[in-house]
This record gives sequence, C-alpha cells and structure tokens, in this order.
Amino acid sequence: MEIISLKFALFVLVSLTIYYLLPGKGQNFFLLIASYYFYFTWSWEYALILLVLTAFNYIYGRLLARAQEDQRRILWLGVGTNVAMLLIFLLDRFYNASLNNLARSIGISGIVVTILLPLGLGYRVLECISYLFDIRFKIAQPSKNFFEFALYLAYFPKLVSGPIERARKFLPQINEKKLIDTQTAARSVMLILVGLVRATVLGGMLTVFLPKTIFTHPQQHTSLELLMGLFVYAFYLYNQFAGYTDIVRGISGLFGIELTRNFAQPIFSKDFSDFWRRWHISLSQWLRDYIYLPLSRSLLRRNPSRSNKANLILPPMATMLASGIWHGASLNLIVWGALNGLYIVAENLFNLFRKVSPTAHRPAWRQVLSTMVILGLALLAAILFRMNLALSWFYLRNLVDGWSLSIPDLRPLIFIGLSVGLDWLQYRSNDEIIFLRWPRWLQASLSALVLIAVIIVYNLQSAPSTFVYP
Repeated sequence: MEIISLKFALFVLVSLTIYYLLPGKGQNFFLLIASYYFYFTWSWEYALILLVLTAFNYIYGRLLARAQEDQRRILWLGVGTNVAMLLIFLLDRFYNASLNNLARSIGISGIVVTILLPLGLGYRVLECISYLFDIRFKIAQPSKNFFEFALYLAYFPKLVSGPIERARKFLPQINEKKLIDTQTAARSVMLILVGLVRATVLGGMLTVFLPKTIFTHPQQHTSLELLMGLFVYAFYLYNQFAGYTDIVRGISGLFGIELTRNFAQPIFSKDFSDFWRRWHISLSQWLRDYIYLPLSRSLLRRNPSRSNKANLILPPMATMLASGIWHGASLNLIVWGALNGLYIVAENLFNLFRKVSPTAHRPAWRQVLSTMVILGLALLAAILFRMNLALSWFYLRNLVDGWSLSIPDLRPLIFIGLSVGLDWLQYRSNDEIIFLRWPRWLQASLSALVLIAVIIVYNLQSAPSTFVYP
C-alpha cells in the first residue's frame, strides 16, 4: 500500500474513525493491529520479521534492566544481533548470488534464492539499538507492556521510511489522553498539504523531466544535460523524502502522536556540518549520539585540545562511513559516505585557521557562496549515491569532457525554483507551517489548488512513489 495513494488515504480515514470511537487502551491495541495490517499489505514475511525483531529487543530490554553485572555483555550482544540482522538484508545481492551459485555448483538447478530487505528495517534496527543503549545508561526504563513496545516499532506512519523515533519520547505519548484541538488538527492538515506539494507536485514533476537514460547511459548525454540531471535528481530526492515525512507527521498528528521533524531547509545551510544537521535530522541525531559523540569524547579524554587532529578526523569519518553502510552495503555508498566524511574533515581543519563569525553578521554574498559550494559538493556526492562506481566514473568523466553548444530542457528549473521558494518562506519565518498565518480565503484556495495539482501530477509522473532509504 503506497503512502501517496487513494487506498492509503481511505485506510487512514477509516483508522481515524475507529480510533476515536475506542477507549484509551483500545486505541493503542487498534493502532497496533492497523499497523501490522498496513505492513502485511507489503509482505507477510516483512510482518513476521518485524515481530521477531520486536520480541527479541523487548526481551533484551527487560534483561538489561534486571542484570547487575553482565549489562555490558548483554548490551553488546543485543546491539550485535540487531546489526547482524540488518547487514544480512543489506548484503542481499551478495548473498543471493552466492547462495544460487553454491546451489548450482552442487548440482541443484532451478533454485533461485531471494533475500529481500524489508521496508523500513534500517529505521527499526536503529530504534532498537537506541532503546537498548538508553536502558543500559539509565536514560529510559524498559517497556513493561509488550503490545506498547510492538506499537513503538510498528506504528504505521513511520514504518516504511521513518523518522527514527526514540522510545523515551514515543512511549509516553501513547499512554497520554489524546485531545486533538482545532490548532493541532489545522497544523496536521497543513503538514499533509505541504508534504503533498513537495512529494507529488514538485517531486513528481521533476521525474517527468528526468531523462530515463541519464543514470544508465551517461555517455549518451552532454555535460549540460548531466549537470541538469544532477540538479533534477537532487531536488526530486529532497522533495520526495521531505514531503513524505511531512505527510506522515501530519497523519500522526491527527492520531495525537507527534513525530520528529526530519528536514529544516538544508538548502540554506551555512556549512556542510550544518547541512547534515538539517538533512534527515532524526538519522543525523542518531549518528551523532551513538557514534560521533562517544568516539569524540574518548579522543578528547586523551587530548582535550581544540586542535586535536584525531578528534577532527576520526569521528566524522566513522560517522559518515556508518551512514553509507546504513543506506546500503554497496561499494558506491561506502565511498559516498567516505566522501561526505572528507567534506566535514576538511571543514573542521579549515575552521582551525579562521575566525568564525555569527551567521547573522555574514554578508549576503557569503551566504550565497556557501550555499553554492555546499550544493555543488552535495551534487558531486549524489553521483555516487545514485550509481555504482563504474557508472559514476562514466558520469563524472562525461560531465567534464562532454561539453557542447546544445541547451538542455530548462523547464525543470521552474520546479527547482519553486522548491527553493518554498524553503525560503519557511526559512525566513522559521515556521514550517507559515501558511496558517495567511487569510482563510487564501488558505482554502491554495488547498483546493494543491489537491487538483496532486491528482494531475500523480498521473503524469514517470517514477513510482518509492523511497530510497532502507
């Protein structure tokens, strides 16, 4: 069941109706059933794997809380099992090929072994790891109710593609009385509308203008076409993912549960570190809390100097390599992670030799220049994110050598400009739902236009509404 579909919209409306007809405890149990039904529509195997993951981490959470001397061993056993499960599925291509080759080598023909990555497994594993760490270090107490913990992991608005929620934030919410006032409902609906604009109208139209062969046969395109293709792909990816998270946050708000904001206008970041604080916020915060900061603290204990080179290099490299592996255990994504790590390392080393002025005092030309540099570096890395190493090389080589006088299709610039304009409105006002400040007649008119545009563009877009994150 695709998130952006009439079937999903009906599923949400029916679920909301039943949800608010039930008493408090019944609401949680119904949400759990609805969430597993939603996942079951993708695959019953996915639902079974999620149930196994839930039972394992629930038991380990209780064991961690009770243990007196073996907490460290139990913690790392639990974390290791979660990581191993994720890696097995992330390495599915390797395992599929290896198992099928093994079958043929021993004379068994006609067998095709398929290991598929369950949708959202990467998010669930990170949530489980944070849950175990928080129990180990007394930041949170283990859940005493299996069904509530199961709802934490299976909650359908965040099930497929995040955001990554901490149990200590999510679990208290489901035990509170759900009171949805007019302001909360308006905010939630506005988030859904903004998300539809991003994911369907802007992201959808950008797929219409993306040449089908640009990432499969880059040698057939000129430099300007490849450059335009990178811009289109980057803004498509941003609008699709940011729009998706706005939609599910709005839906969750209607159920009285607040989910973490995942994007904060990364286009207007002041540097590359700030870019990652604004892009995929829930993942960036997880990586910061459980990889970057522990490694940085360990290095600073040995040498607390600001110029500690090891601290400026190792934590960002380890963090971004982990990010690359999480996105997909393939060589191109590992190199993508390493390249982003190098960006941050270079920035850290450069900052040692310059005075940092507050952003508010920066001249406009410096902000524009920073935006251009950050966007250029992100686009360069996007080549590796989208293609394997061989195709990435062809793409980069033709981007440099394939210059000609032919002008590419410039119509995508309209939708890229609209994307930047939408971000600018939210950035300048520091309010992602600034549109609620507008007159009611204007809100109603724009809402109607959005729904009409969604219907039209949904039937035009050339790519399905699938998500690239594990």
